[in-house]
Amino acid sequence: MSKKKIILGLYSQKPLGTQVEDLEYSLFHCYKPLLTYLYTHSDIKFVLYISVIVLEWFESDYPEINMLINDMVKRKQLELLTGGYYDPILTILPLKDRALQVEMTTTFLRKRFGRRPKSIWVTDQIWSPALVSTFTSCGINNILINTSNEIQNNDFTKPFSMQEMGKTINIFPIHKDYSDAVFSNNFTSITAGYSDPQKNDTPITIMLDANKLVSEFILKEGKELIGLLEGLFNSVKKNNFVTTFPRSESESVSNFEKKYLPAGCYSLCSMPGNITEYNEMFLRYPELNFLYGKLNHSQKLSNTIKKEKSLKKLSSLEILKGESFGAFTFTDWGGLYYNYLRKENYSHLIEAERSSREKGFFTSSIMPFDFDFDGLDEYIFRGKNITAIVDSKGGCLAELDYLVTSWNYLDTFVGHSDESTETAQIVGMHDNKQNSFSDVFLHPQFDIKNYKKYKEKRVFSIESNIYTLKKLDKNNREIEFSLNVNLPFKINSNVSLTKTYVFKANSLEVNYKIKNISSRRIETKFGAEQNLSFAYDGDDFLEMYAEDSQHERKIVDGKITMFNVKKIVIKDKFKKTLLTLTSDKRYTLFKNTYNTQITTLFGEVEIYQYSILLPIWDLDLKPDEEWKCSYEIRIEKIK
Repeated sequence: MSKKKIILGLYSQKPLGTQVEDLEYSLFHCYKPLLTYLYTHSDIKFVLYISVIVLEWFESDYPEINMLINDMVKRKQLELLTGGYYDPILTILPLKDRALQVEMTTTFLRKRFGRRPKSIWVTDQIWSPALVSTFTSCGINNILINTSNEIQNNDFTKPFSMQEMGKTINIFPIHKDYSDAVFSNNFTSITAGYSDPQKNDTPITIMLDANKLVSEFILKEGKELIGLLEGLFNSVKKNNFVTTFPRSESESVSNFEKKYLPAGCYSLCSMPGNITEYNEMFLRYPELNFLYGKLNHSQKLSNTIKKEKSLKKLSSLEILKGESFGAFTFTDWGGLYYNYLRKENYSHLIEAERSSREKGFFTSSIMPFDFDFDGLDEYIFRGKNITAIVDSKGGCLAELDYLVTSWNYLDTFVGHSDESTETAQIVGMHDNKQNSFSDVFLHPQFDIKNYKKYKEKRVFSIESNIYTLKKLDKNNREIEFSLNVNLPFKINSNVSLTKTYVFKANSLEVNYKIKNISSRRIETKFGAEQNLSFAYDGDDFLEMYAEDSQHERKIVDGKITMFNVKKIVIKDKFKKTLLTLTSDKRYTLFKNTYNTQITTLFGEVEIYQYSILLPIWDLDLKPDEEWKCSYEIRIEKIK
């Protein structure tokens, strides 16, 4: 009688930027007890995927863990899976980066643990048949992946082979129902489900999520990890299952049945909005779409480096780090909602951009590039210490990088109404990227303390309007936009708005001109919303003051309104920088912070995203009368 086989394993994906306390919690409550238990039960064969950044952290801080892994690999109890070195979403990378990410991991595992892996884990189970050729070129024979999602209910439970463009690879389907049964202690459903007597010699595959283990068996009372493992392994032995490896199974079977796995998101945890094709994420989250544009632009810049090979190598490495999946996904642990993960990706891409500036070749410039793939060019100013991106949609500032600290102060994030709750008193912002110099007109009688950007009839935002490019002066580093606006508050209230960006080494200035082009007097309020993203908003990390020659007025946390303001000083303690926002005309300031609240495996989490600073000026214009104002943002390092 054929043996009943089962592949048991665990995966733990950790993005770059994961906080040390999270790593230590996973170590002491998951990795260490699991590995220790396995070490004392040498008859159990186990498959393991742990992100390289975690293995590197073990090597520097807890080398005994890698020694434990190494011992089990040597005695052929443990099969390590390869994957992308920084856990990227492989399907959105160019071919060269896909292969490089996999080869870097494979080389690391071979050098550290003495055995070249032949099986691979696909980050977040985001799959495309195009990956087959990449994997086979890297010497990979086997893929462990879930094979069903909301749309494609594939009945794949046994290993099969798949051909794509003349390349063949073996796929070991992860059985989600059986994996879920482990967490509910329902081990009998696993053994009962193994009912095909004709193919009992082919294994079923179970992969456990380390994040879920921590959530279900550490944070909840009455559940204990070792008890779970003992129950699982005892059930396996009791029902005469033999634990095995993908590698040994593929080597012992001449050929598996031929099947085909179409492209899709096959994550074992929930994907947002029933998304089944990853690129739908770029439609759902405009901020993610813009980050992807940044990645594409950085790759293009890196390719322009011709002479300085050390710079090209450094730039390429930073891009690989910027591909880490943390800011490119949203699953049941949070992903792109976490401010610090997005900042991590941006910091590496900014470093890549800075590294692309070869000595003797780089000069400050303004160049067009369609960052958000909407068919409209954005305009990129690359200066000595700042990079700024201006979007003709809204005539807004979409990105502001301070190269000295590799920080993007326009990494704002709103999220999606299906999965998050906005905790600021500014409703309706879902589905729109929030920029700076985002123009808004308000009814002259509007109470600024009640400012809501959307769902308010007396607030007229023009951030979605396409501004006309009037001038692009590369020599003087100027971009000028214009737009005619029909104000909705009163019939025949038409104005022309002109805004000119002027870029300098450490600052940018925007000069506004608003002219009444109607035949009647116009009274309104005008605001230029500044949305700036910091690491955190508490006093330990951030200080804001309205500054005059005579005194300073502190701008406190949360929602406030302040009158007669001309200059705002922001001390970013986290990055040790000073931002100065100066107007040549006094204004009323509305200030608030925008937080999002989401539900994760670890409970409700409220996350700071960005700070809203809205200067508002009162306008009273006769026909043909003009109003002018200059507003500057300066960034410098705190000495």
